[in-house]
Amino acid sequence: MAIEARELDVACEWLCGVWRGVCLRGDEVGRERKDGRGWVDVGMRERYGVRYLRITCEVAFPTSTVVDASDKAVDEGSDDEVPDEDEEIIERSSACEMQQLRTRVCYDIVHSASYQVPLVYISLPDLSPAAASSPEQVYSLLVPDAYKSQMQAVGTMGALSMGEHPVTGSLAWFVHPCLTQDAMRAVSEREANLSPEMYLMRWFGVIGSSIGLSVPIEVGQAVQTYSREAEVGSDNIGTIRVP
Repeated sequence: MAIEARELDVACEWLCGVWRGVCLRGDEVGRERKDGRGWVDVGMRERYGVRYLRITCEVAFPTSTVVDASDKAVDEGSDDEVPDEDEEIIERSSACEMQQLRTRVCYDIVHSASYQVPLVYISLPDLSPAAASSPEQVYSLLVPDAYKSQMQAVGTMGALSMGEHPVTGSLAWFVHPCLTQDAMRAVSEREANLSPEMYLMRWFGVIGSSIGLSVPIEVGQAVQTYSREAEVGSDNIGTIRVP
């Protein structure tokens, strides 16, 4: 199932409006941030005349991912006790680990002219280049357990590949467009005549959820309200409505 660039742009603008409306209702979106996988910001960006949607999330680190071997006060396998004067250093190190248990993940949703589907490019600005380019680290941070075996079974590196961001030119992880095209074609076989907005929501369910980009509960509720209005033929279908 294909979507044109202008249709995806309309759907992304609509989602930004829904997000703004949800945020205006208070701190409800903060509930999912506490779980370490919430949306922090949603907005349209433009560069070189190309518009794309950026969703910034906050993801929780597994402790083992954060701690670097060089930071350990005592080498593994050593029986030496830690001197008393080093206790303060260890306490500071532990506090530092706690501060690093969350990191930003930027998801850029860009239209593919060749495949006529949304493509997602993922960057991790808070990680070191080595960690951000490690497939093991990326899968550990982004891919929910339920999707890991399925995602890693595709090709030599799995469903996620690293390549050049089509707009910024920087290196980023992305889900190959062939996989997106096949997944959205399967959606079209079940649901015909999807609006651009609902197409985008189905994309989140099929592709986004597999890489840690699930729609927050409050946003999903606002989308359901829109969908109900569309079903009854509301005169306000073209207007963003947030309950």
